[in-house]
Amino acid sequence: MSSFRQRVSILLGLLLLPAVGSAALQDGKVLVGNLTGSAFSIDAKKARKPLTSGFLFSPAEGYHIETAAASTAELILSNGSTLIVSPESLIEVKTFRQVASSAIVEGSYQKFDKEPSPSVTEIEVKRGKVVGEVRKLSPLSSYVIKTPVGMARIRGTVFTVGFTRNTNGTVSMSIACARGSVEGVVYDANTGPVTVAPGKQLDVTTKDPGDAVSANTAVIGSSAGGGAGAGAGAGAGASGGSSENAGPAPSPVAVIELGDMNSAQLTELAGILQASGVPANIVEAIRDQAALAPPPPPPGEKAPVTVIEDKPPAQVTSSNVLPPTPAMSSSSGGGGGSVSSIGDRIAQTLQRLVEQEVAQPPVNPTPTE
Repeated sequence: MSSFRQRVSILLGLLLLPAVGSAALQDGKVLVGNLTGSAFSIDAKKARKPLTSGFLFSPAEGYHIETAAASTAELILSNGSTLIVSPESLIEVKTFRQVASSAIVEGSYQKFDKEPSPSVTEIEVKRGKVVGEVRKLSPLSSYVIKTPVGMARIRGTVFTVGFTRNTNGTVSMSIACARGSVEGVVYDANTGPVTVAPGKQLDVTTKDPGDAVSANTAVIGSSAGGGAGAGAGAGAGASGGSSENAGPAPSPVAVIELGDMNSAQLTELAGILQASGVPANIVEAIRDQAALAPPPPPPGEKAPVTVIEDKPPAQVTSSNVLPPTPAMSSSSGGGGGSVSSIGDRIAQTLQRLVEQEVAQPPVNPTPTE
C-alpha cells in the first residue's frame, strides 16, 4: 500500500470516531429501489414505517431496514452500489458518507460505471443476508459489511454476506464472492484476514458473542415477518437456515472453512440480481460462471472445503500485558489536543489529499472489476 493510501486510510478511520467532525465528507443518500412483499424502516427514534419504492434516505445513517418473509428490499446507494436485503433480514446503516461531487445525481446512481467520489460505507447485518453489487471504488474508499462476529471488506463487485444465530449457543457467518475482491475477518479468531476469491465462500461457526440486539426479533415492535426464528434462508452465500439451525457445540475457537460456490448458489444469485437494477451484463456473467461451477453436493454430504485453523488465544501473563494507553481528552477546549481541533485538522487534511488525488490521479490505482 502506498504511503498516500496509508495516510488516507488512517484519516478515514479517525473520521468515523463519534466525537470527530468531518468537513470533507457529507451524508450519503440511499434510494429504495424494487420491493417485493413487505419491508420496514426503523429510524434512530425507533419509529417503524413501511418502506415504499422511491423513498430516499438522506441521511441514511442510523436507519434499520427489516424485511418480512418472502420479501426483499433493494437499496441503491449514491456511490453507485446496490444492496439487496433478503427475506427475513435485519440490517443497519452504521455509516455512509461521501465526498461532495456534482456527478451525484438523484435517480441515476445505478448508471455509474465507477463511484463518483470517495466514500465510507459500513453496513451491519444483524440477521439474515444481503446481496451486494459494488461499482469500481476509488482507492480512497472504504466499504465494509459487518456482522456481530466478523466483517467483509469489499473492493467489488458481487458478493453476499449472511449471519444466523443457532439454537445451541453458536452463530454462523457466511461471506461469498462471485466477482471482484472480498476479504473476510473474524473478530475473535487468532488468524489473519482471509481472502475470498471469485467463486469462493467463507463459512464461520463460533460461539454466540451475545449481541445486545437480539438477531431473532425486530428492533422495535413486532417482527416484520414470522417473528423469532427468522433466519438468512438458503441460497447464494447465505449462512443458511433459521435460528433453529443445529451446528457444532460451542467451541473456544472458531470453525473457519473456505470452499467453492456451487452452480445452484450462483444461479440463484443471478436471479436475485436480475430482479434488481443491476446491469444485464453482470447477471449474464454470473450465469456463465454458474455453468462452470461444481454442482451442489448430494443430500447428506458436504462439499470439499479448506479448513483454516483458529488457534486458542495466548495465555495472558504479567509479562505480556501492555500498559494502558492514556485517554484522549474529549473537551472542546484546553489546547490543541482536543478531539474537536484534531477532527478539524483531520478533515482539512483529508480534503487536501482528495483534491490532490483528483488533480493528479495515481498511475496504478488499486484494480477492481
